[in-house]
Amino acid sequence: MTDAELITSLRQFNRWRRGDEAEPMPDPRRVGELIDRAADRLEAKQPAKKARRKK
Repeated sequence: MTDAELITSLRQFNRWRRGDEAEPMPDPRRVGELIDRAADRLEAKQPAKKARRKK
């Protein structure tokens, strides 16, 4: 799934969540998958955290 497709799908879900009756109720499993994909992509853009040493 491209970033553009992910964004579109998440925006559709949010419109439904906010009460847009033109948007059908999404499958909750699909919403979970979309959230996981978005989180994974954001996480991948974060700089790697260095392991902290105990003193």
